[in-house]
Amino acid sequence: MVEKNDYIVIQAPMVTDMKLSGNRLVVYALIHGFCKDGEHEFKGSISYICEWTNLTRNTVIATLKSLVDDGLLVKHEYSSNGVKFCAYKLGGSAKITLPVQSAKDKIIINNKDNNNNNNNSLFEQCWIAYKRKGSKKKAFEYWNKLKEDEKAHVMPHIKAYVSTRELSYQRDFERYLRDKVFMDIVMKGNNVIYDPSKQEEGDFYSPEIGGFIQWSDVFRCHIYLGMYYDGMGIADGYSDEKRPDGAIMMLNNARGKLRWSREKQQWERHF
Repeated sequence: MVEKNDYIVIQAPMVTDMKLSGNRLVVYALIHGFCKDGEHEFKGSISYICEWTNLTRNTVIATLKSLVDDGLLVKHEYSSNGVKFCAYKLGGSAKITLPVQSAKDKIIINNKDNNNNNNNSLFEQCWIAYKRKGSKKKAFEYWNKLKEDEKAHVMPHIKAYVSTRELSYQRDFERYLRDKVFMDIVMKGNNVIYDPSKQEEGDFYSPEIGGFIQWSDVFRCHIYLGMYYDGMGIADGYSDEKRPDGAIMMLNNARGKLRWSREKQQWERHF
């Protein structure tokens, strides 16, 4: 979030030597402030750059691509808690040395060090995924009170939570964070589509419901209602490569359980 006293520094060589102007100049100057020391990276979101520059998302993406293509920025992708992010650092194509800024001139967004920028970026991703319902400012205050392991649950939970209800029935985002709704199981009908405790184990299994698959409250697992023979595949919405190892499916009428073996790439009988 852009605060009243935040600022960006545009250094003369960016204009005179690097020949930057317009959108490219502003976006480069913003990112330069985070990683001019050569050690840090810019891990802010596209939305954050849009907020700073008043540019559209498509324009920001195109501008970043042009800076990367010209070697002025270097981009790499990374994942955090199952969410994909992009990071940028300075490229070597400029072949100039920009003036060294004093500590008091260091560009700090929201008066926080760059180490906190990833925290801001994850919040922005969650805010957008939550469809921006509620007070962003108040929500960010509650976000900063969460522990890191709690923040890891938010995005996966939001994806399930918003898919089960209309926007008008969602809590405001600040209440969602304040009450730690992200630690609750998300149900859709009789189907558990998100369970935070299983998420921690890394084996959470959420197949597509309908047809031959349904959730059983009695057995606390999914049931396959169709005919099954050993070695048969099950249309559950997963590819064999992405299906969680150890996923459990019970056969109709309690005829036994199936356990997915990622190593063997097949369902195995598990009685």
